[in-house]
Amino acid sequence: MNIASASKVKIKLRTTVYKMPTVSISIVTWNSAGEIRDCLSTLADLPHNWEVWVIDNNSSDDTVEIVRREFTFVKLIANPDNKGFA
Repeated sequence: MNIASASKVKIKLRTTVYKMPTVSISIVTWNSAGEIRDCLSTLADLPHNWEVWVIDNNSSDDTVEIVRREFTFVKLIANPDNKGFA
């Protein structure tokens, strides 16, 4: 195939478009069972062009269980020890 005929060859590319969130929301928790439900419920009512991460620092209350059970849209990192907030 010469250059002239090669320029006439059409190549169909398959592309996959992933919808990326506009905003990532990170919430660091430690024994926050009393607050996390209200916080995440408020976020659930917003338009959904975002992602939510909860980073739990080894809570001894029900924080992790509440997030797992009630807020399946949340990405959860349950640390085995308290890493701090910064």
